[in-house]
Amino acid sequence: MSFTIFVAGSGHYHRHRTGVDFGDVYEFADGLSQMSSVTGGARSFVEDEVTGAVTPDSPLQQILNMVGRINSFHLLNDAVRMMGMSMAPVSVSVSARVENTLWADTSSFSQITLFSGENNSAGEFFRSVNPGLERVGMNTFGVLSAIAAYINDFSSTSRPRGSDGLYRLTFQLSA
Repeated sequence: MSFTIFVAGSGHYHRHRTGVDFGDVYEFADGLSQMSSVTGGARSFVEDEVTGAVTPDSPLQQILNMVGRINSFHLLNDAVRMMGMSMAPVSVSVSARVENTLWADTSSFSQITLFSGENNSAGEFFRSVNPGLERVGMNTFGVLSAIAAYINDFSSTSRPRGSDGLYRLTFQLSA
């Protein structure tokens, strides 16, 4: 499954990318079930040796999901801390929307202003953004990693502050 990300920020910063992976790379059990549909040697290996041990709720799948989440937390932590050191104060907004065919779309919005000298700016950022991402089902490795990548991209070059003295960065996520 994929999503679209649009990012805008101070100093005419604009980025847009479609088809970003939610983090399905960590859905090992789904991959195994697809492999087992193949005929021949691969199918028999998967059915005999692996499929019995891996299901969507198996400990191995849960570990793989947790590894992906931990990696994304580290990426996000590093990106927010680096941005805070070079560009504070910065106002970050995250808007997420998931289109539904049979019922109303699900959406969320969160905003936080990060100031220099905060000891746990990454933790505050995550506590602000996480509930909204969870509400729309976008609290995944792929989404958090994409946010971290664009925070790094935004803060890697010199940009002018807004007239109110703040840097601004806005994320719009849609699936």
